[in-house]
Amino acid sequence: MKKILYPILCTLLTLLTQTTTLFAQYETAAKNMALMSKTTFSGNDLSDVWGYADELGNEYALLGVDSGLYLVDVTNPSTPIKKKLFRTQISIWHDVEVWNDFAYVVNETGGGLMIIDLRPLPASTNLPVTYFTNPLGTYNLQKGHTINITDGFAYINGGSLSGIAIFNLSNPTNPVEISKYTAKGYVHDCEVRGNKLYAAHINNGYCTIVDITNKANVNNPSSLLAEFLTPRTFSHNIDISADGSHVFTTDERSNTHNYITSYNITNLANIQRKDSVQSNWGTRSVAHNVTILPNDFMAASNYKDGVTIWDAKRPHNIVQVGRYDTNPLAGLNFDGVWAVYPSLPSGNWLASDISEGLFVIKPTLKCACYLEGTITDAVTGNVVQDVLVSFVGLPQSKFDDSKANGTYATGYWDAGSYQVKYSKSPYLDVIKTVNLNTCVVTNLNVRMSTTPLGIELAEQKVFVNEQNQAQLTWQTWNETNNRGFEIQRTMSLEDDSKIEKIGFIEGKNQAANYQFIDQKTPTGMVFYRLVQEDFDGTKSVLNWNKVELGNAFSMIFYPNPSKMNGLIDVSILFPSSQLNQTVAFVVADVLGRKIYEVQKDKTNKNFQVNLHELGIPSGLYMVKIIGSNNSLLASQKLVIY
Repeated sequence: MKKILYPILCTLLTLLTQTTTLFAQYETAAKNMALMSKTTFSGNDLSDVWGYADELGNEYALLGVDSGLYLVDVTNPSTPIKKKLFRTQISIWHDVEVWNDFAYVVNETGGGLMIIDLRPLPASTNLPVTYFTNPLGTYNLQKGHTINITDGFAYINGGSLSGIAIFNLSNPTNPVEISKYTAKGYVHDCEVRGNKLYAAHINNGYCTIVDITNKANVNNPSSLLAEFLTPRTFSHNIDISADGSHVFTTDERSNTHNYITSYNITNLANIQRKDSVQSNWGTRSVAHNVTILPNDFMAASNYKDGVTIWDAKRPHNIVQVGRYDTNPLAGLNFDGVWAVYPSLPSGNWLASDISEGLFVIKPTLKCACYLEGTITDAVTGNVVQDVLVSFVGLPQSKFDDSKANGTYATGYWDAGSYQVKYSKSPYLDVIKTVNLNTCVVTNLNVRMSTTPLGIELAEQKVFVNEQNQAQLTWQTWNETNNRGFEIQRTMSLEDDSKIEKIGFIEGKNQAANYQFIDQKTPTGMVFYRLVQEDFDGTKSVLNWNKVELGNAFSMIFYPNPSKMNGLIDVSILFPSSQLNQTVAFVVADVLGRKIYEVQKDKTNKNFQVNLHELGIPSGLYMVKIIGSNNSLLASQKLVIY
């Protein structure tokens, strides 16, 4: 579906809202976008939307609904007026574009190409309608999935034809078939720029770039300029940067992470993927369609996440800079915003939400704050790849992994001072404070080490003292530029928002012994760690250590989030009163279905889980310790990406 595409159910949404920091939830449903109006259409699901302005400057939404195409006057964006319904055969798929005051509408049920003459507007809504079935052509045009119109030629994708049918619109109500592009199979959507056609072959998972200088001979093998796969091999739509150097695609799978992805196409023999982003990483939202604006902002329809704006001026570092959530649902599957039309003369945007209605939105196009750099090993100087880069405690959408050359690129929609965390096992997490400015690229190179950079740590331990308090002791062999140690405590390793800062001890910048006593140690399994801070603000986050005050099971696993092809290190913590018990370690999906189970006791409580061998797909999971009588002893959330 051009402009198709979580219920992964209310269960998922409930779980996610409990893990605000980890899953990068949003503070608000709107950012840099203001709602002007919402119009509902009882008994109809919505599909595509296009915009039109008549000769007097009145603006209209051309809106696909189950029963046809609605003409809606949005000249006053706060009070849209439904003007007329142009009926077609019932279809959940309608797609529409306008060329020279004629609207061209396709659907997936039948009845041909509906052509509506818009020239009588605004004086009359009695608009002439033609249903065109290509009677003089080589095939019977009954259905189309999507339509693109560029420079007086219509490109009808899918439907009655597996590929693309190309028509000349010189006679607007009687198009002339020029040719059919069928060489590479079914085409779901396409864009055209100059003499090149960019096609998204959803079923094959790739996109093609075709020379259409000779539109009558597009299937000639020499016309195929390039072919490339999209990350989830379900290439749904494609658009082109203003200068033609990059393309942007969406995937539309309902059971995994779906990306908006950019590619450098300056060398068609070596197309390079530059960035992949999601509007809401934790809930795996589905991006349906993207449209690139002349200023290289990008409008996206993100189904249950609504409408999003992206700064795509740096295609290797796409940053979300606006959003309006039209839909109360969240997660996978296909509801919410189908399409966005961002090109009305007024600057207002139109958004069609399948179940919620037509939204008129006023966007504020605001440049991003960019953060980029290179990550290296502090000892060897070698670049480090696959480092997870994330903002600490911020409602933002972008997680980035450092590339093979150690570079990373991320950003945020507001200027300010932020903490950024760099994570990869076996390195210690590094936290840097950075000041970001609008439209400015801030470069920050990071060194990572398996030990704190400012100190050489001899030992550290946590134990329960005679006063039944948690006592931390650690020793350094030497210290350089060491401002000191922050002491952190938590009783839940699954939720960063539960981490407490309970003390700070200044560094001595020489070999030293340190001690900290938690005067308010809670009951149960409690975890403590040190965060060593240099005078320049760089923080090295040491591993958690636990003490038990009470009688509770717990577990530690790392890393979390984890990659689909990675390893997870697991330690089950047995309370002293339960050392002889055998328990089950279980990984389950959000519906409670067991994905993996293994029996463990105190002799093999430390182990690894190989996600690659298990073939567990990306998503949100619950990790549980199950005792006798199927009793739940402990549980935590796990994200696989």
